[in-house]
Amino acid sequence: MKNKLTKSLLGIAVLSMTFTSCSESFLDKEPTSFLTPEQLADISKLNPDALKSSISGLYSLTFEFGTGGTEDHDDFGQKSYDITMDLMSGDMAMKAESYGWFSDASRLQGHRTTALRTYKFWRYHYRLIKNTNLIFDILGGDQVIPDKAELAYYYGQAKAMRAYSYFQLVNMYGKQYTKDPNDLAIPVYLANIEGLGSQLTVADVYSLIETDLLQAVEALDGFTRTNKNEINQDVAKGMLAYVYLQMGNNPEAARLSGEVIANNKFPMLAKADVSTTGFNNWSSPNWMWAIDLTIDNSPALPTFWGQVDKFTYSYAWAGDAKIIDSDLFASIPATDARKNWFDADGLPVWKFYDGKRDASESGINKTWDNDEVYMRIEEMYLINAEALARDNRLPEAKTSFKVFLNQRDETVTAMVDAMTESVFLDAVLYNWRVEMWGEGRSLLTMKRFDKTYKRGANHLSGMAGVEVAATDERLIFEIPQAEILNNPNVK
Repeated sequence: MKNKLTKSLLGIAVLSMTFTSCSESFLDKEPTSFLTPEQLADISKLNPDALKSSISGLYSLTFEFGTGGTEDHDDFGQKSYDITMDLMSGDMAMKAESYGWFSDASRLQGHRTTALRTYKFWRYHYRLIKNTNLIFDILGGDQVIPDKAELAYYYGQAKAMRAYSYFQLVNMYGKQYTKDPNDLAIPVYLANIEGLGSQLTVADVYSLIETDLLQAVEALDGFTRTNKNEINQDVAKGMLAYVYLQMGNNPEAARLSGEVIANNKFPMLAKADVSTTGFNNWSSPNWMWAIDLTIDNSPALPTFWGQVDKFTYSYAWAGDAKIIDSDLFASIPATDARKNWFDADGLPVWKFYDGKRDASESGINKTWDNDEVYMRIEEMYLINAEALARDNRLPEAKTSFKVFLNQRDETVTAMVDAMTESVFLDAVLYNWRVEMWGEGRSLLTMKRFDKTYKRGANHLSGMAGVEVAATDERLIFEIPQAEILNNPNVK
């Protein structure tokens, strides 16, 4: 396995080794928590505890303010891009645009090469990639898993994070893998390679992503994490399952998601708790990967909670709330427990809500310390059901799907056995859109199912009633102007 992975990674490296003079990159600036290869040049004397600060710094970038290179209050790491992609799909709408944050995403005006939206997305993810490569430099390279277990665990976490970043990038700056794998997408940067990255095809980028995640899964075998902000083997498998689903490699997507489910480490959010527990605490048993925000590390106003939850003192409370598309909300039957996630205005008052709130008073939380979820077990059930169905294993898909639906809508559960494949996949699509609303999965779901969504009446800026196809050019970001000017390898 290691030889196969190494050859695959070397193949990607050869493709990307176009050396040019090194100019200052608009992507570069490291937080002080990162150690440099110069600081830890002798790998034989490397103390794993010292390397931990670099890994911690990597995770911190996912929720820090301004990691997309601006001081805008819609620039706060991973969750800001989850909001962006759900707005672009149309499943999420803006209730108002008084402050302007995310308005360009809602209007589908952030994709052009000169737009700040495409710059922020690009800079954030390449900043993560740059810092994973620094970790690989410290570890002696990115091609071979270290022999020492402690170092292998850090290597695996960095591999998963780099893969996740390239996955986000290739899906936003390239065409759908199953539609045009030969489309030129993004430049790739690997460890121990100087100069500017060469622009690779969608297929080549996916090859690197797959290799990184296969190595991450192997390297993280036996790793016991101290908290959920760390990527463990289950999370790496979940990432790879999602990658395979986007690639159309349904057997592997089904296998990996099934393994995570079978581990029984993460029980689903029970139906009785759907409208009472909420999504505000990293210790929730169904959360697989999450960030524990505290008063000390929270960016405050520019946070996911500040943008989405009206009980948090920030933009949602002040009027610029993010709400569910009115037509999508209308499609949720009364028998579905998730109907109660949203109020009559479409606000997610019982999905994302402040656990310390007083129901009679909005904007009460001024500590901005509710936690953020990046992956949860329900996503694995959706991947599993979809992949099994697409792999012509409909009976197995129905069995898996019914386990999920029993905790959401038992009335629909009773209908599953009679569903044809097309009706079943429509039901899976609906559940992706409702279950994962506000969590950044809607746009890739729309593209994967190749759907056209008609926006509901509650969309602003002339977007109400507008039909947007999965192939709409506005749903693919153009490479930022700064990269085009500074990187002659990009076409």
